[in-house]
Amino acid sequence: MAMAKSNSFKESNEKTKIAEYLVATYLSSLGWAFIFVCDNPKYQAMGIDIICINRRTGEKITIEVKSDDRSDTPNFFFETVSNVKKGSTGWSFSTQAQYVIIFYPLIHTIYILDGQELVAWFCVNHDRQNKYGRNEFFEITNATKSYDGSDLYKSKGRLINREIFRREVGFIDKVIVPDYLITAALAAQ
Repeated sequence: MAMAKSNSFKESNEKTKIAEYLVATYLSSLGWAFIFVCDNPKYQAMGIDIICINRRTGEKITIEVKSDDRSDTPNFFFETVSNVKKGSTGWSFSTQAQYVIIFYPLIHTIYILDGQELVAWFCVNHDRQNKYGRNEFFEITNATKSYDGSDLYKSKGRLINREIFRREVGFIDKVIVPDYLITAALAAQ
């Protein structure tokens, strides 16, 4: 199993907040109001970061937001274990959000995925073998560092090729985010 680069807790938290604000800013531009629930333990347990309400119809949707710096690879990182020491289940098995939105800040791109289709597909395929009898999806471990530089916790996940996921499950959308929305999201936080 490979070790991915590590981030500090502060760095990870800041990146996540930026991604959440960006998603909210983007959805607001499409006519949605939003409520951040990412700090609410009830919604944390369900893997829900934002509740959105369509201003015109009143429709409500739930979203889990992820941020990934690794835009130089063709993969999604789908978490299998959120905390190795605690053995807690990763979001890819457990999110109850209707949509998972993954933001790649370096290329200004978001992928909008159906949360329940993602979970159903991942539960069946996370350990899928290739023709050589090896797991098709490479497992990596991420380390999050505390403020003093020591390991705060480690998570594990699988690298899922975006093209395989698109063919087998599909994206709801792939959006190149305009610079003005990124500027607005940064200003809002």
